[in-house]
Amino acid sequence: MAGRRMNWKTGEIIAVSGLVIWGAWLRLYHLRETLIFQGDQGRDAMIAAEMLTQGNLTLIGPVTSVGNMYLGPFYYYFMVPFLALTYPDPIGPAYGVALANIAALVVIYLMAKEMFSRTTALISLGLLTFTLPVVYLSRFSWNPNLAPLVGLLLVWSLYRFWVNLDYRQLLISGLLLSILSQLHYLALIMLPVTVMVYGISFRQNPTARGQLTRYGLIALVIYLLSWLPLIIFNSRHDQLILSGFEQFLANRETHFVPQGSMVKTIQEIEGKSYHLIARTLGSLTPLTDRIIVWGGSFLLIGLLITHPLKGKPAKGLQLIGLTLGLTLAGIAIFTGDIFNHYLGYAYGAVILLWGWILGRLWQITGWGGKVVTLVIIVVIGFWSVPRLATWAAPAPSLNGVKAVAQDIAAQLPPGKFNLALLAESKDYKGMNYRYFLTTLKAVPASPEDYEQLNYLVVIDELGLTDPTAVSIYEIQHPGRLKLYNQFNSQFGPKIWLYQVEPATASANLNL
Repeated sequence: MAGRRMNWKTGEIIAVSGLVIWGAWLRLYHLRETLIFQGDQGRDAMIAAEMLTQGNLTLIGPVTSVGNMYLGPFYYYFMVPFLALTYPDPIGPAYGVALANIAALVVIYLMAKEMFSRTTALISLGLLTFTLPVVYLSRFSWNPNLAPLVGLLLVWSLYRFWVNLDYRQLLISGLLLSILSQLHYLALIMLPVTVMVYGISFRQNPTARGQLTRYGLIALVIYLLSWLPLIIFNSRHDQLILSGFEQFLANRETHFVPQGSMVKTIQEIEGKSYHLIARTLGSLTPLTDRIIVWGGSFLLIGLLITHPLKGKPAKGLQLIGLTLGLTLAGIAIFTGDIFNHYLGYAYGAVILLWGWILGRLWQITGWGGKVVTLVIIVVIGFWSVPRLATWAAPAPSLNGVKAVAQDIAAQLPPGKFNLALLAESKDYKGMNYRYFLTTLKAVPASPEDYEQLNYLVVIDELGLTDPTAVSIYEIQHPGRLKLYNQFNSQFGPKIWLYQVEPATASANLNL
């Protein structure tokens, strides 16, 4: 028996190590060649670089894509030590994100083993290794890309608090929730999850309510402290952040399903479940969306009826269900587009749910069930692996953006200048090119300053014949433009260098 246990242990170590190494390879292979470095990444790199080189600390994080709201600054502080390792090359934070998501592989294995079983842990680790949206978020620098790891850690911390009444885990949960709230505001859905777990524990443990109250208040203080930088910034800038929240909530008809529309909400839950659950597992068609969601639902219900869960595993599954249920309810009432990065915090829960379903199917059925489990895992891998971001090079590449910036710096005459970028990304201020120009000491005016320029550099990725006809602020505001030079970069974009004629500075067009 001892030898058999040793063999199991050795096999488990080999399997876990192999999957983690494979997952690390998928997240790091050809990272530079496939790295996304667009407007958001350029903006973030510039802010982190200022923090690193000039000590300019910040109270706010990135602006949200919906509404004029700002996240907390956690991600910028995460970026700085990794940028310091590679500066001025901005790839450092991307390595930091990759390492965080490699750590998530270890985390999901350990927590699934603690919550359920070794089988569920191995299957969950295997699924997370090649899960399409998670690998995608692992391969470039962006604030939502840490959410898969932090979301997993929060669920694990809440589980340990709930089943063991470990008060320290309540404090850790408060800290993790504060970090998660600064990565993406949709992750605020985890706030009611945390409150509900705390409320259930408070009701179930009357003799511990004094300690629960004390530690609950400390956890609340920890969480509220994460909002302090935003509160300070808001008070210094004419309630800018508060106004953004107020405008977002005031336009409920624009962003949310009308109150009382229960049928519409239920229909949205079904549709959003395909996005959250089926597409996470690599589904390719509406048919496979339905097979995964409805097939998984029937499997889940059948397993719970025939083999009911009790004790700690039951609480673990309830916590996963609570996370996914509130997530589906939250995104169902939101009428805007739901992008993959919105859901990063919930991906771990999706994988844990399917890890448990397939793990139970493996454990309680005969060879037929084991074959079905293996077929499902192989199909998910067959769908996902060929489409991973590991293989897809972006346009433009990181090296390409740097080379274009070098070409511009070599052609620039002395004088005040700014940038305009014409590209599919619609990052008109060209923040990715702006970052490299700054590191090359060819510093453009600030992204908000298009006044009294000597020159305007237009980077044309669209192949236009006359960029001055494009009705955007960055081109129309500086004044009358006279072509000074034009050249094709070796990496593709055409560069138009315009001289801004001083005599027409008063004729600016504000758009």
